Amino acid sequence: MLTTYSFQAVITNTELKPLPLLRTYNQRANIENRIDEIKEGYTLEQNSMHSMMTNLLFSWIKVIAYNVVVWFKQAFLPESLQKCEVKTIRRVVLKVPGNIVGNGRYQHIRLAASRALEIIVKVILQKAKEFAERMTPKIPMTEAA
Repeated sequence: MLTTYSFQAVITNTELKPLPLLRTYNQRANIENRIDEIKEGYTLEQNSMHSMMTNLLFSWIKVIAYNVVVWFKQAFLPESLQKCEVKTIRRVVLKVPGNIVGNGRYQHIRLAASRALEIIVKVILQKAKEFAERMTPKIPMTEAA
């Protein structure tokens, strides 16, 4: 039986013990995944404006969009989707097949039946209600004299 080993070396001048040191470095390495997601999911590298300031503005808009989606995933999506990239969120939650039905002034979209999407939407609605309740100011009731 062939056994495979994996080794990792970290050279540092910190005073951390080995396990906390590796955890710290592994968290820092995860930034590469986030940069890739911003580049691929939000086309960060595709700035074709002629003005550098315009390119800078579009880059900031994309970074803000990334942060809004990260917040949305953490606040409203089921745990199974919270670590997914934006491409997966688009495919599972947003790119849902449907038809425009109805006639005259009353038209609506009827989505294809999907049990998984139904569960996701129920979780989003429940978490949105909980969020709204937390954000609603509590006004103390005073008794009338």
